[in-house]
Amino acid sequence: MGMILRQAIETKRYFLINKLINTGVYQKRDIHLFDWTLTDLEEEYMKIQNKANPYQTSWAEFGYPNKE
Repeated sequence: MGMILRQAIETKRYFLINKLINTGVYQKRDIHLFDWTLTDLEEEYMKIQNKANPYQTSWAEFGYPNKE
């Protein structure tokens, strides 16, 4: 079970890293994206999503149900 969870987390991390790179984010505070935690990546991605469309938050992209 631990290996499946680890693989799922790494898959999600790489997905978010690719999304952030596509928006032009490569590093922040002199720390490269590959050194960020999953939580840091999710928060940064949500910030970018909110800037693009401040009236809509899609938690479904992270696999969470809508919070509405």
